[in-house]
Amino acid sequence: MPAQRRRSPSARPSPRSAREALRAIFNRNFTVVSGINLLLMTAYYLMFVTSADYARATYNATLSTAGLTAGIMVIGCLVGRFATGNMLSLLGCRVILLAGLLVYAASIAAFFWVPSLPLLFAQRLCMGIGVGIIGTATGTIVAYVVPHEHHGLGISIFTMSTALALAFGPFLGIQLISHASYRVLAQTCLGIGLACIVMFFGMGRLPEMRHRRRPFLALYSYVDPRVVRFSLVALITCLGYGCIQAFMTSYAAERGVTAAASIFFLLYALTALLTRPLSGRLLDLRGENVIFYPALVLTALALFLLAMPTAALCCCWPD
Repeated sequence: MPAQRRRSPSARPSPRSAREALRAIFNRNFTVVSGINLLLMTAYYLMFVTSADYARATYNATLSTAGLTAGIMVIGCLVGRFATGNMLSLLGCRVILLAGLLVYAASIAAFFWVPSLPLLFAQRLCMGIGVGIIGTATGTIVAYVVPHEHHGLGISIFTMSTALALAFGPFLGIQLISHASYRVLAQTCLGIGLACIVMFFGMGRLPEMRHRRRPFLALYSYVDPRVVRFSLVALITCLGYGCIQAFMTSYAAERGVTAAASIFFLLYALTALLTRPLSGRLLDLRGENVIFYPALVLTALALFLLAMPTAALCCCWPD
């Protein structure tokens, strides 16, 4: 993994023109990896936001059990990331990325032969593992192919692909289950997986990774104590919004406001697209704190407003 070093203000690079920075960032590998991330995360969110509704409609599952079909995808992502992080140094990003794409495509294909709820759990778990493996590989590749002096801007542009996926995935998923069928939804996800495999072979030569020999049975090979505090902050911050993602479709269907649910995700993605390039540039020039603390405050305020009784006004959207 690339070494992470805190830069003092005096050590930060001088500002450069946006055009020059974008030219350095958008190389061949960055473009291909960002495209794969956009498509895969679109399919992931498409399946994620409709999982609970599918389990209830197909297997008459309770609300809590149906929610587990979405939660188990997240568990799969964590397993995939945890298991492959230490393998990157041994096998390389290209092998790990291809393995993740194959696992994902195979898990989606298995959806068409799932006859019971327990097997649906297994299929969702395997899908999450594939997405986790892919996410580990794509994030590492981006960290290597983006010039160090543009890491903040480059990574923020890369994460914009996830923001776009968060708009297109739920929107497309809600539209498909409203006007087509779950089978068409799964066929769409499988087609996306196959398209990503084709895109994979368009990648060029990757920079050589800095290998670190770490024992596979040692905990520190998988968990870096230096990032635990920041990871806990991200876990707590994203917990509330994750619940919203998992149950938004079912909630909107019960209230008869399906169109409002799709617009909710579109607006979320739009604001993310507008703010991420600015925050990435500020990170390169001013450091982390000028981004981190205001973002936490805004997130808390947004969740508070969503929980207020007056937020019910947002559910008056006519379908």
